[in-house]
Amino acid sequence: MRRKAEALAGETASPEAFLRLLGEYEDARRGNRDLPEGVRRKVEAPAEGGAAEAGIFKTLARRRLSLQEELCYAFPDAIPPSAGCREVTPDDAGAFDFSLFPWLIEELPFVQPCFACLEGNKIVSLCRSVRIFSQKDGMISPAAHEAKEAEGASVSGVASSPAAHEAGIETAPAYRGKGYAKEALFAWAGAVASLGAVPLYSTLKTNLPSRRLAEKAGLIPFA
Repeated sequence: MRRKAEALAGETASPEAFLRLLGEYEDARRGNRDLPEGVRRKVEAPAEGGAAEAGIFKTLARRRLSLQEELCYAFPDAIPPSAGCREVTPDDAGAFDFSLFPWLIEELPFVQPCFACLEGNKIVSLCRSVRIFSQKDGMISPAAHEAKEAEGASVSGVASSPAAHEAGIETAPAYRGKGYAKEALFAWAGAVASLGAVPLYSTLKTNLPSRRLAEKAGLIPFA
């Protein structure tokens, strides 16, 4: 199980930290690349015994964040093919109608791979990489990619050595319940796997529709 730090204002935020308990005295933890360096070091500092979770979230609590539980899922080894979706890249963005998701146009360079289900040329459901994890740099969100590029800093280290990508799914309200989200999810997962990375899916424990999607897709809960 994973804990998600969320802004008190009510807007969903990128998770601040991941903690996976591997045993009574062992854990794997990682702080968000977006965290201030000092906070990130405290989050990732080794803890003794069962103090790991308490230490991490005590640090985050000082940042005035609330905590919500997330469930994490892996994909089966054989990812079902999806022929009903199109890949959406910055190079071919002009071929699509983004009217239901206008924000995606600016986000697109930082959330690859991205796949969409269409009605005509209108994007009605999509799945993209909302967080990328690399062996070298840990977790980095699309916002961090964009900020670093704006500063003139290179983000190629994250893009060139991905260990895992996490899915972000959106379906326009009028098009829900038609199976589009599952098709987009499978298309995205297949593309991530073809990069040599691991596709992952997570959702808040309270998000029942998202949990049902994971079950219908045959995803495997692991944390």
